[in-house]
Amino acid sequence: MDNVNVSTVENKGLRTAVIAILLIGLVDILLSSIFAQSAYNFAVFSVLLIITGITVPFIRMLRTRSYKVIACIFIGFAAYWVVGTAYNDPDVMFGQFLPVVIFAFANGIAILISIVDGSNSGSIYSSMGFTVVAYNVLITGDLSYVGGKPDILLLSAVLWSLIPMLWCYLFSKTTARLTFNAKNRFISTLKNGILTLPVYLLLGVVILTSQGVRSFNIPSASSIGDFFSANPMITEILIAASWFYLLVHTIAIMVAFFSNELVLHAYKIEKGINDDGEIEYHIEKKTEAPKVETDDPYKNIIKEMKAFKKDFGAGKVNRLVATQKTGKIRSEMDLLTTKYHHGSKEEAENLFQEIEKEIEFAFR
Repeated sequence: MDNVNVSTVENKGLRTAVIAILLIGLVDILLSSIFAQSAYNFAVFSVLLIITGITVPFIRMLRTRSYKVIACIFIGFAAYWVVGTAYNDPDVMFGQFLPVVIFAFANGIAILISIVDGSNSGSIYSSMGFTVVAYNVLITGDLSYVGGKPDILLLSAVLWSLIPMLWCYLFSKTTARLTFNAKNRFISTLKNGILTLPVYLLLGVVILTSQGVRSFNIPSASSIGDFFSANPMITEILIAASWFYLLVHTIAIMVAFFSNELVLHAYKIEKGINDDGEIEYHIEKKTEAPKVETDDPYKNIIKEMKAFKKDFGAGKVNRLVATQKTGKIRSEMDLLTTKYHHGSKEEAENLFQEIEKEIEFAFR
């Protein structure tokens, strides 16, 4: 019977996870497309990616590997679809702050998935970075995003996927560790940001120079310095992009680490690694101190006094017996009050006082 109940709970959890991942992914794709040109698009995109982060524990709930892979691919496609809506203008996107914030949010989710479910799941999610290009090609129906150049299309698709995958790869050892202090997290995040920055800048150069207004002749550039001095606008854009990229990614990924730690501490969850190298979580069970049941030391004497009071009220006790009985009860009470300070002490004392008053009144 217990096995049936456990199986039922697991099936319900699986259905909940699948439905949540499906709905959140669809909402990402639909709303980001609808609000792509809206004045509130940045706020909408940010909210969508924050909600997308909620899918991380649901991905963890999927025990079947094939389901997990499909979920990572779908959520990755949806998240980078949102990024594609933010990077929809090749002429200005790399010089603006807001698009890179959205990109950092999506990459932060990749790191969060790596932390919670392992680097393999994070890499599968991040491999969908090419969706940024797919969105812009599908939405326009042509290759204007890359200046009509098929080779640039393929190169930019590879670079868009390479950046988040590099983040996951560089953090693979870090996310596998059980303990990692805030200082080391910050240093690793900043270092990995510097290592991935050249790929982002290369992507910017590829996209920007694919547009006719910023084309350049590679053979005429005798050095990298000559190229950038001849293209001051691109230089300014790349400097701004570098600052935005490092700043926002450092914040977003530190938030991913912090949110994971917050959940673990809030729900008292312990993270572990099994013999197969897979991440496991265990909820700390509250160990209640065993209750020490102590008998009420006044219970018997109260029972005796109540029986005596009943007999006395019925007239079954004469003066001599009453005197002897109260003397005996008084001595027992004195002994109990010196030894015990818990139990029905007050009740016993009040009851004894009532008996004394009744005897005094009866034999006055």
